[in-house]
Amino acid sequence: MMKLSPKTNKIWLGIPDTPLENIPSSAYLRCYLTTAIKNILSRCGIILNTEEESQEILPNIEELFQSIQKNDYIYQASLSRQLAADLPPDVEQTSLKNEPKDWFIKTADFGDDSDRILQHRDGEFTQLLEEITRYHQIFQQKYDKIILIRPPIYTGYDIQLTAAMECLGYTKEQFQFMIVQPIKLYAFHQATQKIHPIPDLATKVN
Repeated sequence: MMKLSPKTNKIWLGIPDTPLENIPSSAYLRCYLTTAIKNILSRCGIILNTEEESQEILPNIEELFQSIQKNDYIYQASLSRQLAADLPPDVEQTSLKNEPKDWFIKTADFGDDSDRILQHRDGEFTQLLEEITRYHQIFQQKYDKIILIRPPIYTGYDIQLTAAMECLGYTKEQFQFMIVQPIKLYAFHQATQKIHPIPDLATKVN
């Protein structure tokens, strides 16, 4: 298992790309928040790199997949553990023996609803495998922490991805998936157009 440094000093921040021409206000807010977060962390002596500043990372999916197949949290079966729970214990060795098999990761052990597929029986890799490969490679670049900031549409997937990273040995302290919801501030029953610096937000809304 990867050990977290006594003092986190190198963070990779992932913020979804929002085209300026599509959502001008959100894109502006995104850039503003990124700058604010970087300024705050820099005062604490923390190095912060964002997706835009990082070099393009091309996940070596096949290499990671081969390396984790003997992991206790990875297994090959025709059915996930959840679907096979009500069947005879030896169903994979008997009636399903000659059936095509998928590769699963035991995300259910870390709070997910069920285990997830990494590779389909036809050999196709899943998006989940691609993503955990990418973030694993980021950690290999000596980052102490990865923070993903995503909109509410990712609710549910945050549990899957975080659980999959835990299966690889990373902790929730190292890999943090944050769902954020934009809010409007109102003054005298009217939405304010101001964007407040994060450190001052609490005092502005009082």
